[in-house]
Amino acid sequence: MQSTQRDSADLGQALARHLGKLNGLIGCQAILRHEGGGWREVARLGRIASDGLEAELAGFDPQAGGTVRPLEGGKGWRAGYACAGPSVELFVALTLGEMPAAELQTRLTQIEQRIGWLLVEAERSVARSAQDAVLSTRIGAEVLIEAAEAASRAQLADQWIARLERALTPDLVAVCWVAGHAPKLAAISGGGLATQPSRQRSALEQLAEAAVEARGALILDAGDGPEEALAVLDAGRAMALPVYDGDPCRAAVVLLWRDPAAVLPDAEAAGLIARVLGEALTIQGRAHPALLRRFGNWLSGLARAIFGRRALKLKLAAVILAAGLLAAALTPSQHRPAFDARIEARDRQVIAAPFDGFLAAAPVQLGDAVAPGQELVRLEDSDLRLEGSRLAAEAEQLRTAMQNARAQRDTAELRNLTARLSQNTVEAALVGDQIARATVTADRDGLVVAGDAWKRVGSRVRLGDTLLQVASLDSLATLALIDEDWVADLPPEAPGVLLLAAWPDRPIPLHLQRITRETEATDGANAFVAWFDFEAPPEMALMDGMRGIIRVEAGPTTLLGRYGRGIGRWFERSLWRWR
Repeated sequence: MQSTQRDSADLGQALARHLGKLNGLIGCQAILRHEGGGWREVARLGRIASDGLEAELAGFDPQAGGTVRPLEGGKGWRAGYACAGPSVELFVALTLGEMPAAELQTRLTQIEQRIGWLLVEAERSVARSAQDAVLSTRIGAEVLIEAAEAASRAQLADQWIARLERALTPDLVAVCWVAGHAPKLAAISGGGLATQPSRQRSALEQLAEAAVEARGALILDAGDGPEEALAVLDAGRAMALPVYDGDPCRAAVVLLWRDPAAVLPDAEAAGLIARVLGEALTIQGRAHPALLRRFGNWLSGLARAIFGRRALKLKLAAVILAAGLLAAALTPSQHRPAFDARIEARDRQVIAAPFDGFLAAAPVQLGDAVAPGQELVRLEDSDLRLEGSRLAAEAEQLRTAMQNARAQRDTAELRNLTARLSQNTVEAALVGDQIARATVTADRDGLVVAGDAWKRVGSRVRLGDTLLQVASLDSLATLALIDEDWVADLPPEAPGVLLLAAWPDRPIPLHLQRITRETEATDGANAFVAWFDFEAPPEMALMDGMRGIIRVEAGPTTLLGRYGRGIGRWFERSLWRWR
């Protein structure tokens, strides 16, 4: 006798629900026949006595109702009920324990009342099986039509997920590609990260591997499957479909439902879906062959185009191109890479607030030239001068008092006055130092390159606040951002030419001083800071922050090497990566 998983699950639940809790019931068995086919067992509960079953099925008569007879040895009762519906015939065999005749009559009456519900469930299960067949056919038609449009297996997996989600409404669909009997997760519904390792990914791959090993569709309930994979995935039911392209298994599709009572296609419909997916995989492979096969076809076509009698213009163009590349490879040239550059001062004087106070004056602004001793900033010092005058008057009073104490020989008072005078002297020195530092002057010839002191006149400043930056005129140099690809190829003291945006027609000769380890990101690439010194003092008035382009002489090469360097470097890196 054969049974489908759908019928077994549905009738098993119905048996447990309607008959499982009857007192005295030892076991029961449900046997089904559909539209004149063979009998098949679809559900069983407990222990059942199988003697006489063949005779009971051979004499099946739904009009006769039920039969009952004692078991051998008088250790219980054997009962059977036959009933028929529009499309199915159902026979239920039961084994009852020892009980008096009156109680047996009560139990048989209860069983007879509930057999009808089992017949209804059997009719419903058969109807769902027919719907599954129709559903599988519809899914297959849609998948096969779209397969040839998938340019890659990734697109094919997305098509499978979309169709299965629409038809079966699972909570999750996962597609695994199989290589060497080891499924690897490739795509999941919802756009999740299929390549990110996790317990859930391992559980999906275990379910796929179980389907591959079973070589057939699997329908699993909570607690089934390898290492309780459904519990890890928080799923109540699952269906795993191995997909074959010829004999080898190429893929496995896993569908999950969180609801343990979810209605799934039966095993026959699931197998039909798996076969349709296999046909779709074959169609996609033929419509879009692998890269190696396409490359071979391209080489074959290229050989026919080159050595055949057609496309004379193409052959002429190829000859001209080859001649041009040969000429470029023989023509000498120079590597002259260009880099972004700017004028910067390497030696700067930072003018900071000497103490807390108010900014009284800032006579210079950004870009002004300053001379040694020229006032740069001045803080308000009127309060300090008043304090200095007060301390001077207080010191004079203390000295007078000390003379009186000496005249009166008052030693204690003299010591007190001496200490106060010492404190006064220290405070006066501090005030005098602050007054001296209230005005900051330039210590060299320079240029104001940063700061905003002239905007803050009259406002309060804090000790250490940066007010101005003055660069030494002889410290101006060129800072260039050297692309990482050129760092190793620039020779020491390599000559170069700088063109500033302010003077695009006046090139400035210079040479490489050094390449530092400091880096800056430019246009998403890594660049190293390099300093270039001027060959001679420039005639124009340079200013800190001016920007331009610098071209550096990086050594001799050929015309092909000059313009093909980028492609060559890319090829070398790619070859090293795949080597």
